[in-house]
Amino acid sequence: MPANQGLFNESQIVMTISNKKVRDIPQNLKFMLFKMFGPLDEEEIVHSEQLKDWIKPDIFIEYKGIKKYVSIKCGRATEVHAEYIDTFVDFLKDHGLSEESCKFIKEYCYGDGTDDGSGTEAMDFLTLKMHFQDRAKKFNEEVMHNPYIIEKAILRCLFEGNRPGMQEAEYIYFGTPQYGALCSKKQILKHLTRRTWGFMGNPHIGPLQFRMHIRGQARYEENEYKRHTIDLWWANLQQDIEFISDRYNID
Repeated sequence: MPANQGLFNESQIVMTISNKKVRDIPQNLKFMLFKMFGPLDEEEIVHSEQLKDWIKPDIFIEYKGIKKYVSIKCGRATEVHAEYIDTFVDFLKDHGLSEESCKFIKEYCYGDGTDDGSGTEAMDFLTLKMHFQDRAKKFNEEVMHNPYIIEKAILRCLFEGNRPGMQEAEYIYFGTPQYGALCSKKQILKHLTRRTWGFMGNPHIGPLQFRMHIRGQARYEENEYKRHTIDLWWANLQQDIEFISDRYNID
């Protein structure tokens, strides 16, 4: 088993596609190409490459001189984004989240009685959940009634990232060279307008839940930055990507 399953899977997809004629590409990935580029010329050569620089797209696929940028997920992956909590909360504030809810995110994530991680002891999960129960409900109600915040958070976490000017993803592919489902940005945004997540008790922004990468005082100095990094994940990501892919038109 490779040390990083995600990177290995990306490389396998690229190897299966790159410098191959369309007719030589496995049916699953050929269908993915059809969804991105439309009708395909069986004799046309396709190019693909893994990307670096910690940007949202993991690979690009080029067909007849046109490039499409794709974020790849596989296995049990549910995490879709990570960044410093201060910059993420400032982003939400800039798009209309109240001061009270911004403060709640920090206090909930640190879980040590502070909004900056300076506390000496973090609550266990059950204590945290009970302590923030009422505030979490109020936070969820505010976000649920502000679909603009949900849309902007989804765009940042899945497609745009937090580095302005960098290449953005256009599609999410969840799968392997043998099997998978592809969603466009438009499909996912359309899904957001037709679903609610009121059934979720944990604090959430649409389908996205959040937590600190490391809670409590860091054991090693090199982990200090992780104590101030917020992780966002989408539970049941694979099943939802498959549903969205089948339910909505890609264009």
